[in-house]
Amino acid sequence: MILRSISEGVITTDMNGRIIYLNAAAERLIDCPKEQATGRLLSGVIHIIHEEGGARNFETLLDTALSTGKVIELSSASTLVSRDGKTRIVSSSVSPLHDKNGDI
Repeated sequence: MILRSISEGVITTDMNGRIIYLNAAAERLIDCPKEQATGRLLSGVIHIIHEEGGARNFETLLDTALSTGKVIELSSASTLVSRDGKTRIVSSSVSPLHDKNGDI
């Protein structure tokens, strides 16, 4: 309920980087309805250009977050390129979710 109502875009994936949920704000940001995004790899839906390191993909960030168990936060603004080519300046982070046992 909370994720549906916040104004920040939130996308959750499985351990392989396939989208399992995105809220309405994320749908608007990536210009892709959740019905079309769900089940697809992040790289098939969005692309990030980070000013400090050039092009980045969320699978690389996701892999790092999953292997370290830590939040990966891009330190400066990035450009989100949606699948229709529109660009938006965004701040972004990748965070592993832990269960009650501390497992990702």
